[in-house]
Formats: sequence, C-alpha cells, structure tokens
Amino acid sequence: MTRITLSALVLLAVLSACGSDKTARESEGGGLPMACAIVECDCIRSTIGIFTTEDPKAVEWTADGKASCPAGWTLRRLK
Repeated sequence: MTRITLSALVLLAVLSACGSDKTARESEGGGLPMACAIVECDCIRSTIGIFTTEDPKAVEWTADGKASCPAGWTLRRLK
C-alpha cells in the first residue's frame, strides 16, 4: 500500500474510535451501572473540559437497581 492509503486508513480508524458513544456503552452492558451498587460512583458532565472544575452530581437509581445519570452526565466510578 502507498503511504497515503495507509495514512487514510489509520486516520479513519482513529476518527471512528473518537465517535463512539461511551455513555451508551456503559449504560447498555458495561457493568458499571450494576457495580455502583457496591462501589462508590458519581455523575460528571459529559462535556467537561480540561481546565473546568468538576461539579459531580449524585447517582440516580432505577427501579431495577441500576445506577444512572441525568441527560448530559456520565456515570463514573470513584477510586
């Protein structure tokens, strides 16, 4: 392959990885919503920047015992 073709394939792979929806993956089958019943979790803004001060929110619980966050917020496990 030529360098241009190889570079285009690498760029395409990087861009497709950046476009994945992390929040949807976590809520569907990542296990974090169930794990938050045992370990401490909170919700942070999905659009938080590098130099932005975090303002975490409390986790909301569904009727089936899974942790969730409001729209625009992401579930995060605390260490």
